[in-house]
Amino acid sequence: MLIKVSDRDVNIHEVTVGEVREYLQAEETGNISIDPVTDLMFEDLSLRDLVFMTDITLADMDDMKPSQIQELIDACKGLNPHFFAMASRARDMVQHMASQISTGLSALSSEQATSGS
Repeated sequence: MLIKVSDRDVNIHEVTVGEVREYLQAEETGNISIDPVTDLMFEDLSLRDLVFMTDITLADMDDMKPSQIQELIDACKGLNPHFFAMASRARDMVQHMASQISTGLSALSSEQATSGS
């Protein structure tokens, strides 16, 4: 799928199951430094995810406005809804696990405080 954003043509492709698997494995095993702009600017995906689904680079995005990048995100969502649904479920799982850990730590702390007195 070809769209025009900021006077440039950008190819967006539908990702295969195998491509997603390889991408996630590379993300998991790679030494990726966290960059707040790349990783947190948009709620639904990182800019690295956008690079994965398009022929645009991170450097290309430096000259783009967030509204222009949002156009790309919207097009990617339309072409790759399963990727975004999976990412949403993963975020939900992480939040649930964090809540469980927090609850467990609170219980442990309370137990230690009670046994220590």
